Amino acid sequence: MLEFSIDRKKCRRCSLCMEDCPVSIIEKDSEGFPFITKEKEKLCLKCQHCLAICPDAALSILGKNPDESMPASDMPAAKQVEALIRNRRSIRHFKKNDVEFETIRSLLCVTANCPTGENMRALTFTIIDNREDMEKFVVKAYGLLEKRIEEGTLPERFRFYAALLRRYKSGRDIIFRGAPHLIVASAPKGEGTPEADCFIALSYFDLYAYSLKVGTVWVGFLAFMFEFMPEIKDVLGIPADHEAPYALLFGKAKYKYPRGVQRDDFRINRPEF
Repeated sequence: MLEFSIDRKKCRRCSLCMEDCPVSIIEKDSEGFPFITKEKEKLCLKCQHCLAICPDAALSILGKNPDESMPASDMPAAKQVEALIRNRRSIRHFKKNDVEFETIRSLLCVTANCPTGENMRALTFTIIDNREDMEKFVVKAYGLLEKRIEEGTLPERFRFYAALLRRYKSGRDIIFRGAPHLIVASAPKGEGTPEADCFIALSYFDLYAYSLKVGTVWVGFLAFMFEFMPEIKDVLGIPADHEAPYALLFGKAKYKYPRGVQRDDFRINRPEF
């Protein structure tokens, strides 16, 4: 059930919801008010564009109260968004204390608003939200790695992981960096655009985290481990039918950066027709 409803006392019958609907399933009744037929409900993408575009908060769908949506007037100025992007840094030194539960919850709620291919919204976030569990996972991850090395089943191009294991045993964890938390985005294989969806979601998480003074780093070493040592995904409980292309470490940053870097150089390709 879409629970599509109109407050007729508020609706000005402007037709914006009809015009903006991506699949054009909203129609007008005899009095000019929008509605969706039962036959067309199954075509709805559940994108909530109709709710978002209504100027009078007269439209509800999926049981959502438009008055509970964040108003567009709360949008940050362009300079603030630029400052966030330019000042965001990869954090590789973390404080020992956990990020507060409410902060993590806020991170997940906001990230859940990221776009997905075909509006599938089939993402699963696997998260380690406390240092104790993170330390247990790190021990298991390196244990699996050591087993691979001992068995001689480490692929040639990943032989450098033997050096990472030695570093870990000597007291320096190059892979997990002593971070208290980990998040992996995954999505069902073969539906929509799972790999892209995961990267988009983690990018949203990454930037919003920095705005909350939570540091992150994209942990490519773990992404490679997913590739050559898929049993590590079982340790994390990631569904077997999911793609999990990448992960982020996160926690409170040990150091502060008083300024951003300067990377305004770019390559451009302008096609000629």
